Formats: sequence, C-alpha cells, structure tokens
Amino acid sequence: MKTYVDWAAKQGFSVIDVNLPKHITDDESALQGHESADRTESRTEEATQLLTYLWDNYIELNDATHVFLMGTNTGHGAIINFIKANEQRAQETLTKTISFVEDVSLQSCKSSTNDALAGWYYQSSMVFVSARHNFWYSEYARKIKKRFGHVFKSFEEDISGMLAAHKDIVLEMLLEQTEDWRNNRPTTDDEEMAEANAPDQTRGRSNLPPIGNFALTSPARNLNLGTQVASASLPRASPNGRRVGSPTKTANADFAVSPSKRTARSPAR
Repeated sequence: MKTYVDWAAKQGFSVIDVNLPKHITDDESALQGHESADRTESRTEEATQLLTYLWDNYIELNDATHVFLMGTNTGHGAIINFIKANEQRAQETLTKTISFVEDVSLQSCKSSTNDALAGWYYQSSMVFVSARHNFWYSEYARKIKKRFGHVFKSFEEDISGMLAAHKDIVLEMLLEQTEDWRNNRPTTDDEEMAEANAPDQTRGRSNLPPIGNFALTSPARNLNLGTQVASASLPRASPNGRRVGSPTKTANADFAVSPSKRTARSPAR
C-alpha cells in the first residue's frame, strides 16, 4: 500500500492512509492484554465506522474534485457498507472505488429502493479477486452480476501480490480520471498564498473528536482525503484474457483513503 500512497503524494493528491490494528487494547484493564480482532465481521464493522467518521469530518468538508476509496479485504466490505448506507452521498461524490479481495467474502452492492445503484457501482469500481478465492468455484462466477462491481480475476493469490501486479492498471486509471484536474491545478505559490490568506479556523481541523481504536497515518499537510488511492484506465485481464466481476471476501482490515481538492485545488481525494 505504501507504494500507492507515495505515488499519490508525489502527484499532489491529498491522502489519508488508515490501518486497523490486529489487536485492540482494553482500556478497562491492562492485565487483560490484547483482545483479538480477527473476526472479519467485527473488523469490517470497525472499518465501516472509521470510513463514515473520515467521510463526515474530512472528505465531505473539503472541496475535492475527485474522491477515491481503496480497501483490502475488510476494507472492501467497509466501502460496500458505506455506499449502501449513504447511496446518494456516495453516488454524488465518489469517483472510483478500488478493492483487493483475498480471503473474505465478495460483497454485493444493491439496494431495495434504488435500482440504479448496482449499475452505478459497476461503472465506479475495480474489484480484484485472488486467483484462489472460493468465488471462482461458485455458480456466481459463471455470469458475474453487476452488483458485485467490475470484477477482475487476479493471477495472484494474496494481497501483496495483487497490489504489486495491478499497480500500473490502477495508477493509470487514477491519472486518466484526474487529467482535467492535473491540467488546471494551481501552482505551489498559488496554494501557499491561498493558505496564508485563509481564516485561522480553516487552516486545520485539529479539534475533531477522537477516532478511537484506529491507527491513522497520513501526511499532516493536507486533510483532504479519499481512501487509499489507486487508479487505472483499464483493469488487466486474467491470464486467460477474461475480465470478470464478482463478490469475494475480505480478510485484513487494511483500509486507506486518498482525496484531493476540487477544480483549482488538489486532485484525487
């Protein structure tokens, strides 16, 4: 993930890189040590809460031109949960979601009240699924539904391999999606002048409520976010030349965000 974050920062994107710890300390008693947080369901719920917090307190408060959300395993489930709970906000603001699924179930994005949600998600997503995922042995793999997103069968078997193998595709997509912003963004001098002239209360949001049991690592210079960034023009096909789309699982709760400003500010959030 670090490769994606470093690349996004060099491109001028505002990035928020978040990782959920595998163990959560019990505040009530240090003697109890660390409580295991390996259960996919609970970790996905925690990741969803964190994404909602970041969206409400950072993303939505900034004037970003593009917002990208990238998640691995449980991060994939968190993105789907957030979209389904905030259909209108997501469709109006999100540029693209990128997921890497290794050993957690592939989530579908559908709504009982919005028939267009599944089609929108398909057009706005890139879902890379491990070659060894159980999904490929299920009946869903025969004809993948749009509600599972734009699914691609990876030739890699784990998250690290997939992140490395599909990096060029994702970054190409990000460049393509942010081309207008990159061609019209202000110079460094313009941004520094705007920051210097901004009211003191708008120069940082250090008084936000605590995030809780989450590890947040991101460049302090910019609070605009998206989710871990990854962009690509066209996803790669599987070794047999097929492109696929479908649901899978999500194991670890690695979750990242990388945003950017709208129009004359910074790119992909």
